[in-house]
Amino acid sequence: MKRWRLFWLMIPAFVALSSCFWVHSYEEIERVVSPDSVVEAVLVRERGSATTPSFYLVHIVPAGEDTKAGWEHFKAIHVTGLQLYWRQPKFLEIRYELAKIYNFRNSWASTDIQEGRYVVEVRLVPPTDSWSLSEKDRGIW
Repeated sequence: MKRWRLFWLMIPAFVALSSCFWVHSYEEIERVVSPDSVVEAVLVRERGSATTPSFYLVHIVPAGEDTKAGWEHFKAIHVTGLQLYWRQPKFLEIRYELAKIYNFRNSWASTDIQEGRYVVEVRLVPPTDSWSLSEKDRGIW
């Protein structure tokens, strides 16, 4: 009889633990079409669980296509003031005030567009020469 009580007491613990591994959801926030209308920069928020923060992702995709998980060019948390700006065709700027960046790639190409010869340069543009990490992310509490 005691084993059954232990079993029923453990169920809430398993539920709480499983919430830490909750499947993340994706929310497309913005699409910005390149000046030549060939590709789009897509800003996505990946919502975390109760124990993990939301990530902000930037994808580049052929115009009108969906984003593909794992193919982001920018991945960060604690982001403020994020803007996607096409300086010209094939040249995307990711402007931000604060961000803790986990992943960044500065170029993109796809064999689906001009047999891979259409290459986009991606550049990070923090607002000033000062800190772009928050005080918390720099370890200053």
